[in-house]
Order: sequence, then structure tokens, then C-alpha cells
Amino acid sequence: MISALFCPACKIETTDFTHWVSDTHPECVGSAQARAWWHSLLNHALNDTRHRDGKITVTRLLTCPREWLLADFLPHTFDPRTQHTPAVGTLVQAAIAKFPPIGWVAEREVQGELLGLPLSAAIDLSIMFEAPISEDWPLNWGKICEGKFHSTDSERDEKTGVWGKWKHAKADHFCQVNMQRILWEQCEPGLKVVEMKVARSSMIGDGKEMPAWDVPVWDEDKIAAHRPGGGDFTVAQIAGFAHQALTFINERGPLDDYGNLVADAVPLVGRSMFNKKKCTDYCSLKGVCDRVEGIS
Repeated sequence: MISALFCPACKIETTDFTHWVSDTHPECVGSAQARAWWHSLLNHALNDTRHRDGKITVTRLLTCPREWLLADFLPHTFDPRTQHTPAVGTLVQAAIAKFPPIGWVAEREVQGELLGLPLSAAIDLSIMFEAPISEDWPLNWGKICEGKFHSTDSERDEKTGVWGKWKHAKADHFCQVNMQRILWEQCEPGLKVVEMKVARSSMIGDGKEMPAWDVPVWDEDKIAAHRPGGGDFTVAQIAGFAHQALTFINERGPLDDYGNLVADAVPLVGRSMFNKKKCTDYCSLKGVCDRVEGIS
């Protein structure tokens, strides 16, 4: 739960959530552009009802569960610098969702059970055809197209120094879309998803393309065995850690002990993810996690 915010311009932590939009003195020294953007990021975080209160989503099984469990249950400081790239991707997808191709549904909410847990997801774009493909295919059929936006900082070719060379989808994307497929088929008895794609939501290359790649079908065993971010832990293990932490919180936890309960249930999953850079470079709750671990 967000209890304060950090201002990159003023270099202060404050509990005044109007800091970036108020004209009270001392006024924020950031530019009007920066203040408006940071406030929009804060507003989005405060009003995100899907990712709070320990709700388990598909994407949450593909990252370190400590990060989102601590964010959901412990007071923490909002730092807009950690939210920039994810927010840009969200805004791009929101714009796309306003103008889907005819027949396609944007942000389709699906839920069901996977890996022994209740799980939900929002599919970026999907379409379902109620007419069978042929007499030999009695099922309804569907397609999924999931968008991915990445900042150029994460796409530099280390050998050539050239930016924007993300030329293929990643295994984490395959895992995410297949979990969405399974949940959607659970929601719609008689549905068979026959096509899945991961699409680039930002333009790359000299031709400013927005390429898309086919997603292979993964069964639940392959999903369970996948190691997000190239880390040491599988999706099945992450699901187990999250379930154990939520059980501890529901059964044993007063508010002031939530951090210890999360630490007891969840190891430092992020330490091995993204070439061991998840904890140091990409964790928005690093300060809270360090305190829980006793690191000053």
C-alpha cells in the first residue's frame, strides 16, 4: 500500500499526494511536464484494483512474488522512476484498446484455476468465432494477440551497440499467453484457441515495423517448469511461495508482521532473475525488501 511518494526533482519523501499538482509552498521544483507525468503514474498506481490485496494474476507469476506481496500489504514509498516504462506500455495498450479491429475484444477479463491457484488475466486483444471452422471442428475458436512494449534501454545489442533489436518474442511471453489461453478456455466451455501471437507495441527497424510472432502451445507441465527471467525458480515454485505467503498473512498476520511473514514464505526469487539484476535494477520495493532482510 502506498503511504508516501518520492519526488525525483525535490529529492524528498512526502506524504502529500498533491505534491506534483499543488501550488502550495514550497512548490515542487520539477518541470510542469515531469510533475504531470509523475502524478499520472501515482494516480494509476492508486487506482489499480487488479494488482492489490494479494490477487494473483498471470503476470504476477512471472516475477518475484516478494515485490508484489510487499507492495500489497506493507506501507511503502511510491517512486515514479520505477514505473516509467511499465506505464508507457500500459498507455500504449490503452490507446490500442480504444480502436480494436472489428470483432476483436480489448482487455478481455478471464479467470480460472491453474497450478492449484485461482488466477486471473486481462488479454490485450482477442476474438472468438462462434461458427465452427468445418464439420470436423465442432468447437468455437479464438485468437489472442498480446502486446509488449519495451524501452530502448532494454534492447541495446551489446555487440553492435545498436538500439531496438528485439527480434523475437521471449519465453516469458510464451508462458504468459499460454496461461491466458488456458484461463479463457476454462471461461468459455467449447472454445479452442487456435492462434496466439505476441506483438511489438513499439516501432523498430528502419521501416518502423511493429512485428508479431507466433506463440507455440505450452501445456500446464511446461508452464509449471518455466523459469521466469531466466532465474532459478520455476512458475510452479513461485505459485507455491505466493500461496504460502498469503496463507500466513490470512491466518497469522497482524499488519506489523506482514513483512516477516512474506520473508518466511518467499525466498529472494529476484536475485537470480534478469542476469541477476532484478533486485538491484528493476525492483520497485527494494528498500522495503532490504529492511525486511535486515539490510541497511
